[in-house]
Amino acid sequence: MTWSVSPITDPIRAYKAHKASAKQRGIPFRLSFADWWRLWIERWDERCAGAKLCMCRTDDRGAYEPGNVRIDTRAGNNADRARLRK
Repeated sequence: MTWSVSPITDPIRAYKAHKASAKQRGIPFRLSFADWWRLWIERWDERCAGAKLCMCRTDDRGAYEPGNVRIDTRAGNNADRARLRK
């Protein structure tokens, strides 16, 4: 999968874009803005920046929902995906 770096700096616009992207990919999105923001608030400046952080689903399965998501590097997310394909 190819990742694109998000130029969106406004959290509400980024949340809406994430929700729309999940819908387009057929992935349920059950995070309120408050849930989503709680995960990002302390690392917002690192989002899609040098560390290339992203929101990941556990085992890259299920919905974006509380208890099934975490913030990780893209490399960490890709490693999980590769591990699951074996």
